[in-house]
Amino acid sequence: MRVLYFDCFAGIAGDMTIGAMLDVIDGLEGTKEFSAAFPAAVAAALNVPDVDVRVSRGARGGLSGYRIEVATHEHHPHRHLRDVLDIIERSRFSPFVKERGAAAFRRLAEAEGSVHGVSPEEIHFHEVGAIDCLVDVLGAFMLLERLAPGRVICSPLNVGSGTVKCAHGLLPVPAPATSALLKGAPVFVAGEPMERVTPTGALLATMFADEFGTLPAGTLVVEGRGLGGRESDIPNALRVFCLDCPSDAERSPLEHDAGVVLETNIDDMNPQFYAPAMERLFEAGALDVWLDSIMMKKGRPAVRLSCLCRPEDRETMAAIILRHTTTLGMRCIAVDRLKARSESHPCETSLGTVRRKDAMLGSERIHSSLEYDDLLEVSRTAGIPLPELHRRMSVETGEYGE
Repeated sequence: MRVLYFDCFAGIAGDMTIGAMLDVIDGLEGTKEFSAAFPAAVAAALNVPDVDVRVSRGARGGLSGYRIEVATHEHHPHRHLRDVLDIIERSRFSPFVKERGAAAFRRLAEAEGSVHGVSPEEIHFHEVGAIDCLVDVLGAFMLLERLAPGRVICSPLNVGSGTVKCAHGLLPVPAPATSALLKGAPVFVAGEPMERVTPTGALLATMFADEFGTLPAGTLVVEGRGLGGRESDIPNALRVFCLDCPSDAERSPLEHDAGVVLETNIDDMNPQFYAPAMERLFEAGALDVWLDSIMMKKGRPAVRLSCLCRPEDRETMAAIILRHTTTLGMRCIAVDRLKARSESHPCETSLGTVRRKDAMLGSERIHSSLEYDDLLEVSRTAGIPLPELHRRMSVETGEYGE
């Protein structure tokens, strides 16, 4: 399966997106015929007079790639959403590009409207209503249609910092419309102050991406690079990797995810305080918490407290450990996890409903267990000792197989 991975280490903009995707197409097709024909093709498809699209080879911070520039005779265009949709409808792009392009500008109008407190139809598109933005958005969908990836994954986005000058004056970075478009997407800041994710870049990244994450496992086929319009301390380039990745049918039956283990050695705490601390960690979403007896320097007995959590929860867990134990710090260890898929099934029994948790390896159930809390509740209600109840329930629910 063909997968495109957008590496937004320096941000993303419309021109950078087109440049990187053209570079990928060159690499896949082994010729520059398409990139050479692209400027005339996209201008003709847009069907608007006096549009000059230029593609050139350049470098940013030692990284070579394509630089895209669009020249028109427009001066400060103020278009409404209807005007933009009319241009798209009159264009000669494919139905796929028209449909996706129209959806993109509707989404952009909704984001702008939420910022300014007006309806999408009332929005005056300034920079993003200009012909160069139309070329960026529609051209990007044109290239996406040609590449036809099975999946698109996007890295966290370097949004930049500082301020940016636009039609509304001097605005903080990321600009409000960019922030609205990036809701739910992972972001970070690195490098000297500048706008690194433009509204058009945010729009394309969030509409292209099936998911956000790290570079997936697969065979790297080609890397494409698109260049931004200015130099910076970080190479102002977008990288797009084209990979050959296993399809869903070819993937391992094992599930994979990432976690973080927080661990600390404690030799000065009342043992009675561990249980409340562990309970708070579980309540906050810890995946597991455990204690080990260890021997520290000078022969002092101690306890190692370990907490496994999701990466995004590590600071929450660290604060709980610091607040509810006597430690002053802890180690943070990134871990990869391979696991069987877990399925939970409610099972009706002669004594009530209990849940059975099945461990699945592909379509095969490799083992099962009954939820302890459900068994404990039935044991208390029915007055049956837990070991005896477990034996009876295991037969009734098929815990050991049917």
